[in-house]
Amino acid sequence: MTIPMQPQMGQPTPVLLLLNMVTREELFNEADYADIFEDTESEAKKFGVIERVVIPRDGPGVGRVFIHYRSAPEAMQAFRALNGRKFSNRTVEARYYDERLFQSGDFGR
Repeated sequence: MTIPMQPQMGQPTPVLLLLNMVTREELFNEADYADIFEDTESEAKKFGVIERVVIPRDGPGVGRVFIHYRSAPEAMQAFRALNGRKFSNRTVEARYYDERLFQSGDFGR
């Protein structure tokens, strides 16, 4: 029996953080990184206008995927669609991320 994941949503912001989507190893390979970035951007556009996608390859944010939407409602649509979705046999966990931290380049909180 599978227990449904309880999302740690937080307060909605325009920035969506996706966890458990990529591994360090996948980010080191240029071709894998390019594919992941393209796939992420392509899927994310289905839910709204994207300001920026960030997939850190070093530092405290490695393994995280950030999608900055134009508005919080767009991020909320993406949250509902992406939280719990399978990606490379992993279950993605979506959260909202503080927009000020994102804008300042702080990807580790």
